[in-house]
Amino acid sequence: MRRTEEQTLSFGTAGPIRRVEVAVRAGAVAVSGAADGALRVHRTIRWVFGKPHGSERVEDGVLRIDGRIDRGPWYVGSEVSYRIELPAGVALQASTDAGAVDIEATDGEVQVQTGAGQVTLARVGGDIRARTRAGAAAAPGHQARHPRSRRRKAASPMTNRAAAMASRTASGARVRDAAGSCGVCW
Repeated sequence: MRRTEEQTLSFGTAGPIRRVEVAVRAGAVAVSGAADGALRVHRTIRWVFGKPHGSERVEDGVLRIDGRIDRGPWYVGSEVSYRIELPAGVALQASTDAGAVDIEATDGEVQVQTGAGQVTLARVGGDIRARTRAGAAAAPGHQARHPRSRRRKAASPMTNRAAAMASRTASGARVRDAAGSCGVCW
């Protein structure tokens, strides 16, 4: 029987947070802008035998979130997922080994990396840098442009400067603009 544990954390009294760094081994990361300006983290842990760990700590204006899953047969099927409400102007760095990253309605700098998982960006106002090894990248509302690297085996860099974006996955570029057309496809 699979178990689930959920927890919501608020970081309004931790002092000014200028950056959030999220690292998840297996699980999704969803980030949206906080309408009321409060930084909240909703953590969901799922497991069958070995319960994974989640930790959140603030150091020098940086909130570090770690969804740790130990290796071994007891942890197969375990995941730690986060849903984060991000205040205006706060930068984000998110990475997953296996899991999707969805970011919507933020205006700070965004850096995303997935080993295997889709990256979706919508209404992101700050600079974007994203990389995925196995997964599609979608950015409704952003205009696609040609990536710098044309090597087929390269990891997939994605940058956004003044609403222009480029994406490259290991299996080929899959960037869709607001009209749904593929701006860069191999």
